[in-house]
Amino acid sequence: MAKDNFGPIDKLKVETLKPVYLLHGSEPYFIDLFLDKILDITIPDFEKGFNEVVLFGKDISVEHIIANVRKYPMMGDKQLVVVREAQQINDLGQKDPLDKLEKYVKEPLSSTIFVMAHSGDLDERKTWVKAFAQKGEILKFSSLYESEVPNFIQDYCKKNTLKISPKAVALLADHIGNNLSAIANELNKIKLNLGPNAEIDAKIIEDYVGISKEYNVFELQKALGQRNFKTSLKIFQYFSKNEKDNPMVVNLGSLFGYFTKVLQYHASKGKAPGEIAAMLKVNPYFLKDYEQAARAYPVGSLINIIRALHLSDQKSKGIKRGDMSDLEIYIDLLNVIAS
Repeated sequence: MAKDNFGPIDKLKVETLKPVYLLHGSEPYFIDLFLDKILDITIPDFEKGFNEVVLFGKDISVEHIIANVRKYPMMGDKQLVVVREAQQINDLGQKDPLDKLEKYVKEPLSSTIFVMAHSGDLDERKTWVKAFAQKGEILKFSSLYESEVPNFIQDYCKKNTLKISPKAVALLADHIGNNLSAIANELNKIKLNLGPNAEIDAKIIEDYVGISKEYNVFELQKALGQRNFKTSLKIFQYFSKNEKDNPMVVNLGSLFGYFTKVLQYHASKGKAPGEIAAMLKVNPYFLKDYEQAARAYPVGSLINIIRALHLSDQKSKGIKRGDMSDLEIYIDLLNVIAS
């Protein structure tokens, strides 16, 4: 995957743990995954009651943190101190507390493993942040782009001894987007029901995730690619009646990504299939669908469609919408696609 967020988590071993870690970034799933693993491997179960401390930013100050990390372990060699939601620490932005934190991080106790998890990006140029890199590690976990989600799904399935078809990957990614926790929960639910080594196809995704077999973005893209506007209209009608489960802004975003890839396919003439798949960031299994759509929509039409999608997106957010219903916005868009 483009961002190997799993890598630092896979490398965590109790014998090579560093004295300080600073986690930050916009993807809570990987931050939580890192914390879960370090909590699992660092302190034996029988010591957790007195050598493992989990603090929450909203309840503490920097002084509270320093007091805990400077303690010595009881009846063991190590103690683990984890601070979750560090962005809520009320004095984290003040100079004196930060100086104290920086001083400790530069000279940490060898018997303490200190992990500070901050939701959101930190400026890694700040001296107190850089201090974590001197004796420990700074890890930034960024949100995935929509185009990176299919690779995440494939990697997650591989790690969990699940096999998944390309169509099932696309269906799950289109339905959930880049909410990695929700994707993991759905795959865990499937594994719990079907057992390890299960082979997940599109039908299983439809059945277990609760996606309509006929009316979903994946089927809409398929219908539009084939210029099957009768089916496309039925799906748009279903979306407008079931807006809670099919939010317009998400559907329009998926269509924007789809037609953008069809436009890119036009620019890929002369390239090998593997190169085209890499350029579009899709599984080679779907190239035939993009080839068919490229034949159905010339470049000029695609430019008009992308413009219409941008306008529809604005209307979905209340800009120049007037009293138009969701269905009317979808029909206006469909008229442009069909023209």
